[in-house]
Amino acid sequence: MKSPSMRIPILTYHSANVRGSGYADNDHVALAADLRTLTDLGWRVVPLQRALSIARGEVAPAECAGVVALTCDDGPLLDFEPLQYQGVAAPGFRGVFDAFQAERGADAQPELHMSCFVLGSPQARADLGRAVFGEQSWMGEAWWPKATRDGRFAIENHSSDHNHELVARSAHKHNARGRFDNIDTAEECEAEVAYAQDYIGERSGRRPRYFAYPWGQSSEYLRETWLPQHAARLGLDAALGTRPGYLDGYSPQFDLPRFVCGPDWRSPDGLAQLLARAQEDPVGRLEFEEIADARAEPAVVALFQRLFRQAPPDFPRHFVTRWIDGEGHATLLCYCHNTRREGYNLGGGLVFDERAYRALPAAARRRIQALGGAARYSVIRGLAAVSDQPATFLYIGDLRSRRLNEAIGFRLVQPPHLYLRCAWPLDHAEAAKLIAAAHAEGAF
Repeated sequence: MKSPSMRIPILTYHSANVRGSGYADNDHVALAADLRTLTDLGWRVVPLQRALSIARGEVAPAECAGVVALTCDDGPLLDFEPLQYQGVAAPGFRGVFDAFQAERGADAQPELHMSCFVLGSPQARADLGRAVFGEQSWMGEAWWPKATRDGRFAIENHSSDHNHELVARSAHKHNARGRFDNIDTAEECEAEVAYAQDYIGERSGRRPRYFAYPWGQSSEYLRETWLPQHAARLGLDAALGTRPGYLDGYSPQFDLPRFVCGPDWRSPDGLAQLLARAQEDPVGRLEFEEIADARAEPAVVALFQRLFRQAPPDFPRHFVTRWIDGEGHATLLCYCHNTRREGYNLGGGLVFDERAYRALPAAARRRIQALGGAARYSVIRGLAAVSDQPATFLYIGDLRSRRLNEAIGFRLVQPPHLYLRCAWPLDHAEAAKLIAAAHAEGAF
């Protein structure tokens, strides 16, 4: 049984992407932020094998909603171990997992897992280690069995040598390197896929189940002829490319889609948009949007006047959440605003139109509740939109609002009203400085 409506994102990271300390230029920072975003938006990380079982309709529907799988490519030591690279301390993806579970608890993502696609040829890895990192051991294999024993990682097949231009000699018949869609003979496929399958299985303690095409590239022969004929012999269940798209029951077995951090999303808000698109269905969807001027939106003005007896603020930034039904009709449900300061944000003005919400069809309300409610969704999407700053403060008086925001990580830092949530860990002195600055703002 196929499940074409079950759209599952497979997210891909590269641990060697450490060009700075921000989200867009450091996949360790991005992964840490994305785990928070996924959890806050109600998505469950599951192993790749389970994601495929769900897409194929092999799992009860009640266990299928809102799942995502994580993968990483190329297999440097940074996938698993902390290293100082390019002047930046990178915790390794295992370190990111450890920090997330220490912060949120193991129950926040009980199936937390990542499939790591590595190269089989020791010589190719040594060449790449020296050329890319200046140290061949950084493309070593000693961490593979440790990752297998850890239980949160699976070592998978990314070819023997990537047919990489930095490898002295590849498996290509003419040593034509720098692309993978020219691997198009039985001998080349055997050398790139079958050799790596055997070597990785022996050294990692677990035979790989999945193959990921280097650069997402594959020849028609490899994809359409050789793998379908030889996958069962090799113990491979599927192959993955990097064509952007969602896994579903109709995804081609040997060219599964994936989204790649950087090319396909570059911020927590970009990830939230990608996730929102996965959940579009005939009933409708929640749509979060930044608007230029709240006072130019009649529905926002009317809602703010009704609940606060005044016009909405005229300073940036402004965000709305609407319910879009199956025919494209929009219903405003929430509005909130944000004020940017040096080093922190002031969030506020969250209004929820309960009257409009109750007028929606029951199926729409169930859909919204499955996402945690419109107000919670608005706050989380708003946080993702301003995540380039380390801290966001709220001034909260309403009990329901306190409960909502405490549930997603805000904490009371200056009684009775000032709450803080950090986008990344701050040392005590830095946090104290920002709290003092926000407290000096008074009510906002």
